[in-house]
Order: sequence, then structure tokens, then C-alpha cells
Amino acid sequence: RRRRRRRRRRRRRRQRRPTPPSSMLGQASAALSSARAPLRQLLGRRDRSLLRRGCSRPASRSPASAAASSAAAGARTWAATAARSTRGPAGTGRGGAGFLARGKEMTSPSSSPPSAAASLANATTLQAELLLDCRCVLGECPIWDPRSQLLMWVDIEGRAFHSYDVASGAHEQQAFDKRACCFALTPTEGEVLLALEDEVVLYDVPAKAVRRSLYAIEQDVEGTRMNDGRCDRDGRFVMIGYNMNHKNDGQASAG
Repeated sequence: RRRRRRRRRRRRRRQRRPTPPSSMLGQASAALSSARAPLRQLLGRRDRSLLRRGCSRPASRSPASAAASSAAAGARTWAATAARSTRGPAGTGRGGAGFLARGKEMTSPSSSPPSAAASLANATTLQAELLLDCRCVLGECPIWDPRSQLLMWVDIEGRAFHSYDVASGAHEQQAFDKRACCFALTPTEGEVLLALEDEVVLYDVPAKAVRRSLYAIEQDVEGTRMNDGRCDRDGRFVMIGYNMNHKNDGQASAG
């Protein structure tokens, strides 16, 4: 009696559900059947019962069983998506524009992702071109300034500040008696915060002149210098130090 009651309840629920168009249901059913048909030959009795219930078996199943169950799960997902898309807006049971928009994105469960060789064959190849043979000893901190249309960088061991005009091809270089380690743009066009090995200065790029020294950094410690640096989201210039004798003393910092 309980089974009969359950069957009646299921029938009533099915009757209440909106009926999708027969063409879409036919495609979904065909996809599900085509995925399940070859599985019966590979799966055991337990696997088939799990497949009917829509469950996945524990990790002890065979590779063939796992692949087959995965294919069936993909078919069920595709069929469910097709049924949902045919209901239309507000559960009206009509396809309309919503069904067409989703239908274009659907793929058959039999489709497989492209292989690695196919992905490499379709990849875009970029050709690098040498714009400037500057031959830096240790080039760091490349920054593009959209206001002046200049690409700027420093040569730490070469002790120089470089600027390059991409449009005209003009290259300017300013030498220092200290290592130029990193820099950051400022609100004033043409002025940058330049971190030398033991101090931060305000540097005028067009004039190639240091306006003033802003902050001294470990000038009483030997064997240390500034390294790379950048501005964070709050506009603070963050720099890191470098121990130039770390290969000998094995320490992260000098002194």
C-alpha cells in the first residue's frame, strides 16, 4: 500500500509540472539514452543502481566505471538544463527568447575539451622586437608614465636612470655616483621619487637634476643598499633593502 501511495504522489507531481516542448525533451532523452546505453556493458549491478539513482560510487570503482559515470552525469546535467530552459520566464512552460539564448550555449555531452596540441596550434604567437640596446648591468623597476609618454627604468649596478620616448625613439640616461635602485611617479609630471642606495631623493627627469634629498636610509651601515620598490594602493612608496655581502655572511641584512 505504501508503494502504491508513493506512485500516486509521483504521478500527481509529474502532472503538475509544466510540459516542455517535445523536440527539446526528445534531444535531452536521446542524449541521456546514448550515454547510458554503452554503460550497461561496462558497469556492474551496483553501478547501474547508482546510475539510476543519480549517485556516484565511492573512489574504489574502476577507471572505466568512473569515466562512464562521469559521462552519464554530464548527460543528466545537459538534460536538466534543457528542461529548465524550456520553461521560460516565471515558470510559464514556454521557451521564447530565454530558451534560444541558453540553447546557443548548450553543448552535447559527447563533446570533449581540446587537446594540448590543438591548444598550442591555435595559440597566438607574439614576436618580440628590440627597441633599445641599452645593455644595462642590472635593469630594474620599469614604469610607463602616460603623461609624458616615457618608459623609465633604472640600472642598479650601472648607477644610472634611463628614460625612453617610444614615439621618437629618444633615449636619455643620467649617471649617479650612487646606485639608483628604484623610483615611483609623483603627482607632478616629470618628477619622481628616486631611491638611491642609501637615501630617497626628488628627481627631475627633464632637467636631469636632483631637487632635494628627502630621507636617509642606513647611511651608517656598510654593505647594504635599497633594492626594488613600488607604490601600494594607498600611494605609499614601499622599498626593500638588500645585503650586498649575503653570499659571505649568510645574513638577510647587513650590519
